[in-house]
Amino acid sequence: MSCKGKKRGKVLFTERDTQKQIEVQVTPFFVSCNPVGDCGKSGTRTITVNVANPAASSNNGSQHSYASFKDEVWHFVAVPQVGTYDGYHYDLYGNCHGTERLIQSGFSVNSGALTVINNVFVSDGATGLVVKDNNGNTLYNIAVSECNYQIACDGNCPEGTCECHSDSYPGYCCNDCASTSAKLKAIGDELRSKQ
Repeated sequence: MSCKGKKRGKVLFTERDTQKQIEVQVTPFFVSCNPVGDCGKSGTRTITVNVANPAASSNNGSQHSYASFKDEVWHFVAVPQVGTYDGYHYDLYGNCHGTERLIQSGFSVNSGALTVINNVFVSDGATGLVVKDNNGNTLYNIAVSECNYQIACDGNCPEGTCECHSDSYPGYCCNDCASTSAKLKAIGDELRSKQ
């Protein structure tokens, strides 16, 4: 839980070497982060299929849902099998950037060749930088490739950092207080040693 008892908060994060921030007006809030992988956000993919042999299959026009990723491509692989409608049963596979995974073995046995007529992906919101309010409602869901974030409450900089003026956007920077203090102490020690 972040910024409990505060008026507002900020989540500062880095995406592709660029500093970004979001302001959160609802406190307290929760932040979680699961970086988006090479295949994009996680979620559920639902396909509707038509079959070559609708008389022998309940699969014709039926919907099937499985866990998937946004950039994953689904396809059927024909596997030779004696005694089936066309000599094959069909397995459902997913492919993401050349990596194959079996989603459902024996997806269809007596249906014959399958044709996908509808393909819908819905993100589950589990990947990325997710900010939720105290009731669990999602306020922000931002796709990030790495989980590198800090939280500031009622100010511009996170705890343990000191705000300083900057000519570049957003007009301030946040320096690590301990590091700044150590540098100032070293300068002071050096000046005292020269007296």
